[in-house]
Amino acid sequence: MCRALVDGWLTRKTGNDDHLTTEKIILKDERNRRERSANLLRDELSTSSGTMFAITLTEPAGAGEFQTYLACAHDDNEFVLFCRLRTATEEIALARVPSYDTRCPAVLREIIEQIGPWMSRKDLVSVGPAAYIDTVGGRELQEAIWDYDRTLPIVVISEYQEFPLHPDLASNLAYDLIGMATVVEVDAGASWLITEEKGREWSCYGGAVRLYWPMRDENDSPFSHPLWTQGKLLSGIYDTKKAADRIRHQLRRKILSRSAFRSEPTLIGQIRDEHVSDQVARAKDAGDFEQLSLAYERDAKKSDRKVGELELQLVAALERNEELEERNQGLSREINSLRAMKEQLPSERDDVEPDEVIPPTTFAEAIESGRESCPNLVFGKDIEKTGVDSVSSNAGPPEKVLNYLQILNELASLLRRGTIPSGASSSQWLYDHGIHASPDGKLSQRQERERTWDDGQGTRRVFSL
Repeated sequence: MCRALVDGWLTRKTGNDDHLTTEKIILKDERNRRERSANLLRDELSTSSGTMFAITLTEPAGAGEFQTYLACAHDDNEFVLFCRLRTATEEIALARVPSYDTRCPAVLREIIEQIGPWMSRKDLVSVGPAAYIDTVGGRELQEAIWDYDRTLPIVVISEYQEFPLHPDLASNLAYDLIGMATVVEVDAGASWLITEEKGREWSCYGGAVRLYWPMRDENDSPFSHPLWTQGKLLSGIYDTKKAADRIRHQLRRKILSRSAFRSEPTLIGQIRDEHVSDQVARAKDAGDFEQLSLAYERDAKKSDRKVGELELQLVAALERNEELEERNQGLSREINSLRAMKEQLPSERDDVEPDEVIPPTTFAEAIESGRESCPNLVFGKDIEKTGVDSVSSNAGPPEKVLNYLQILNELASLLRRGTIPSGASSSQWLYDHGIHASPDGKLSQRQERERTWDDGQGTRRVFSL
């Protein structure tokens, strides 16, 4: 069935069944109404270790190529599936390489959904988002997050006033990250259970989104598991759909980039190794060194994991050693060059940085966090006397209060330096940064009385803005 799904996928991409008989295929691009030439390699191996079916599809992508490698194998005890996506250029580039937004191949999603269930070690691979409700759900999620044998990251989407950032965010993320992460939605009850038992530094609530990587040990730092509060998610964007799409794309890139460190399943490697060993043994027995050379060369192209070992064997068996060594050195230089370039590339322009400060859970915590993180603000005595005590603990909400204080802190810094844009009023600057403030202007006597507070220096003054 896995092979049938792969063939169906290729038929949809080509519009015919040519992929069954040729290595050079034509891909139909319905969106751009054009055709692209691609290379397709098939592997069907059967050894005493098991049976394996694999394809390698290499198609043009901008100035380079995009490669999809998909393999499935089975023996008497297990059935494994592996997919590797790779983008590369033909030449060593001295300019920035355009980014390529990698997505999950449709066929991989079909295989996971139609054949299964699948496991990533002990983790069940889900095909959609899960929901954790109230304290019972919160405890189940807590156990899953702090399971030190967990291999898949968990993306938690919390609710604010019974709604997430956007209703489609969880389903869209689960669609993008199928097989790569577990996506869950939590209500206030589940969020607060984790907050109460693990502490505010591990929390995710109030419309926030958090990525919990697999835990290493009990000393794992909460700051290694990025948190985006609702204020951060909406930073610079007032359309929740655009904000949801931004964090969706960012999480997809972040998680897919980490997946590059996953190795091929052991069973696939065993089958491939045994197949190569059988070919080498048959070629040696027949004294057919040309076939021996071809066996090594074919395997070197298909298995990065064995390139070094196979090249050493080629040195001993083939006269083409010098040519292959020169080619290998050129590829190594290209890889090192591309790696160095990647380290120098700036982060994606539209990415939103995760919060560095743990969001407050109460109004009082918001004020205290503001004192610590907003050095340009002065806090008057009335805040303690009549302010904090007279306000509900969840007013604001607290995260929004802290966000407002931090924006005010930035404005205060600009005013002190005299660098606020010429002609811009403080109220307009605040409005441009998401804060609706009353405009400057003359106050009535009643407004003056209502706005007379301690200024932090022991003097009572009217705050006109």
